[in-house]
Amino acid sequence: MRIAEGKQRMAYTNKEKFDALLDRNPLLRELKDRFALDADF
Repeated sequence: MRIAEGKQRMAYTNKEKFDALLDRNPLLRELKDRFALDADF
Protein backbone atom coordinates (compact mmCIF):
# COMPACT_ATOMS: atom_id res chain seq x y z
CA MET A 1 0.00 0.00 0.00
CA ARG A 2 1.55 3.21 -1.12
CA ILE A 3 0.89 6.61 0.40
CA ALA A 4 2.03 10.02 -0.86
CA GLU A 5 5.61 11.11 -0.24
CA GLY A 6 6.96 7.56 -0.47
CA LYS A 7 5.66 6.51 2.96
CA GLN A 8 4.21 3.05 3.34
CA ARG A 9 1.19 2.24 5.47
CA MET A 10 1.26 -0.91 7.58
CA ALA A 11 -1.15 -3.63 6.49
CA TYR A 12 -2.94 -5.07 9.51
CA THR A 13 -5.92 -7.07 8.26
CA ASN A 14 -5.71 -10.07 5.98
CA LYS A 15 -7.44 -8.07 3.22
CA GLU A 16 -4.88 -5.25 3.52
CA LYS A 17 -2.02 -7.75 3.46
CA PHE A 18 -3.40 -9.47 0.36
CA ASP A 19 -3.92 -6.11 -1.38
CA ALA A 20 -0.31 -5.19 -0.59
CA LEU A 21 0.84 -8.48 -2.13
CA LEU A 22 -1.31 -7.77 -5.22
CA ASP A 23 0.52 -4.46 -5.62
CA ARG A 24 3.76 -6.42 -5.88
CA ASN A 25 2.46 -9.34 -7.94
CA PRO A 26 -0.84 -8.87 -9.84
CA LEU A 27 -0.86 -12.52 -10.96
CA LEU A 28 -1.92 -13.49 -7.44
CA ARG A 29 -5.43 -12.36 -8.35
CA GLU A 30 -5.56 -14.98 -11.11
CA LEU A 31 -4.35 -17.64 -8.67
CA LYS A 32 -6.97 -16.58 -6.14
CA ASP A 33 -9.74 -16.65 -8.75
CA ARG A 34 -8.66 -19.90 -10.40
CA PHE A 35 -8.64 -21.86 -7.14
CA ALA A 36 -11.57 -19.98 -5.56
CA LEU A 37 -9.43 -18.90 -2.61
CA ASP A 38 -10.68 -16.51 0.04
CA ALA A 39 -8.22 -13.90 1.25
CA ASP A 40 -10.48 -12.88 4.15
CA PHE A 41 -10.15 -15.75 6.57
